Amino acid sequence: MDMVRLNQTHELRHPFIFNPNHIKGLKIKDASPKKVIQNHPELEPIINHLFSLIPNQKHLLVDINHTDFSKENLTCRNSDWHLDGRMIEDFPEHYAIWSAGEFRTKFMDQVIQASSEMLELTNPLSRFKIFHDLLGEDLKNDEMGFEVPEMTPITYTTFDFHKGRKVKTRTGDRFFIRVMSSNYIRPRPLRRLAQH
Repeated sequence: MDMVRLNQTHELRHPFIFNPNHIKGLKIKDASPKKVIQNHPELEPIINHLFSLIPNQKHLLVDINHTDFSKENLTCRNSDWHLDGRMIEDFPEHYAIWSAGEFRTKFMDQVIQASSEMLELTNPLSRFKIFHDLLGEDLKNDEMGFEVPEMTPITYTTFDFHKGRKVKTRTGDRFFIRVMSSNYIRPRPLRRLAQH
């Protein structure tokens, strides 16, 4: 049985200063970078920089999210520790995140081993069971790991546990950009997802 070592590929990069107000009001999910830049040219420098940090694959995607804590209390739809992507060992998705503001993404820094057969399940309920089996009571533990520093990109793959945050305050903002390269996941139309 092949074993995969998790939480081994994330890497903090040099800070990248960018005005987070360019992200204000945007909610874009799995969009083509070309389409995002056409509609929001002010985002081109940061999108291009983030893509320069990860390997190029067949499909390129961008997520952008401004969270206003007076209206929302989650920075991600999943505030438990989780893995993104298809979890296929030979072709992992690659990501880079940049964020500013409060309650930025947390990454796990302890090594965990799992069988590759276990990780290749794709059903969402199966994935939740996998994460629970691997982490047990720590699945919801917000004290573990480290918070990504402000305006500091972090790169990672499908095999790095991370988590969104439950916000305990009703003031403040979080500005978030994630780019992804994948051989499997395709971009979605921009027009359905962008909001100003």
